[in-house]
Amino acid sequence: MNVRTMAPPALALLAGASVLVAASSPPPKTPPAPATAPVRPPQPAPQPTPPPAEAQDMDHAPEEPGPLHARLAKLAGTYTWSSTFSMPGMDKMPPESGTATLRAVLGGRFLHAEETGTMMGQEFTSFKMYGYNSGAKKYEGVWTYTGSNAMMHLKGSTNDDGKSIRFDASVDEGAGGEGEAFQITLREIDADHFTVTLTARDQGGIDMASLETTYTRTGAAPLAPRDPITVPSRGPSTPGPSPAPPPGNPAAPATPKPAPPPPGR
Repeated sequence: MNVRTMAPPALALLAGASVLVAASSPPPKTPPAPATAPVRPPQPAPQPTPPPAEAQDMDHAPEEPGPLHARLAKLAGTYTWSSTFSMPGMDKMPPESGTATLRAVLGGRFLHAEETGTMMGQEFTSFKMYGYNSGAKKYEGVWTYTGSNAMMHLKGSTNDDGKSIRFDASVDEGAGGEGEAFQITLREIDADHFTVTLTARDQGGIDMASLETTYTRTGAAPLAPRDPITVPSRGPSTPGPSPAPPPGNPAAPATPKPAPPPPGR
């Protein structure tokens, strides 16, 4: 057999085998598409939680005076006073006297005292303020008078519902902060009398001198100055002040002007 006549069939067989191999081979794998994260809808921003209604009321409502403030306010009135100064080993000095006006101010929260009189033969005027700090649960006060540029600060307490108040007081009068310590006791005697006792002590706590003042009521409580917290503002329906009258005599009626003559005359 001629070899050349066999070549084409052999080539065809080889070609067919190649086709079968190619057909029997698995198709190439397509790489999977990359996974995408799920799209979430936008979330609203968290809102702050409002405080309870009670806390809101506490933030805005003013602190009201209580029974201890009311007891202090009962001392409001006009008084005369008499004081006696004493010191261990020394005869009592003659009493001195003066007047005092006490007012309940700022809606009854504080008691303001203005006093005039003589002390050691010298005339003086003093301003004093007393109050009860509801938050700190203690009495507070300040004394000033025309004999010094310093303020005396008081902090006190009571064990009988405010009938008597015992203060620890101090005043700084030295450039280096040196101060003096005092004890002050305010005591109600009855509806028309009370006493204030000031005692000076040394650093060892020994009483050095004492000034006792007795107050006697002479009149009812005076009116306190207008308080911007309690005085209502003028509403829109309140009529305002009347306009000023025109210059001249407002009682005289206006003189009518004569009518112009008719045309032709």
